Amino acid sequence: MRRLHFICALSLAAASPACNPASWDDWGPSAGYAVVAGTVLGSVGAPLPTTLVEASECAPPVQDAYGRDTTGADGRFRIELSLGPVGLRGPLPADTLSALCVVRANRDSRTARTIRLMFASQRDRAPADTVTLLSP
Repeated sequence: MRRLHFICALSLAAASPACNPASWDDWGPSAGYAVVAGTVLGSVGAPLPTTLVEASECAPPVQDAYGRDTTGADGRFRIELSLGPVGLRGPLPADTLSALCVVRANRDSRTARTIRLMFASQRDRAPADTVTLLSP
């Protein structure tokens, strides 16, 4: 996005379509998708409802992957991660791509688990990787 700002400043053409903020997000579909599902359990092993779970801090080349969900009454969550758009990051071999990512509950590093997520080029083909998080 900084590149677009620079191009707009250089061109001094505020009316140019490339300088229209609405077009900045039009970079095409996501370069890939991953899914992580699981359960958050409390210190006595009971499911923790309404707990924020995030998946982030993925290793390159998917360091921009991020997703979050809130656990249901049964402590279960399902996070769908999507990579940046193809037009912004370039094509990736998404169907053969995997990366280590951190999954944590309530932004608490004590619950963090690093897992390998498998990516796919289409949302409905992304395999669900599973994890159980234990909250102190």
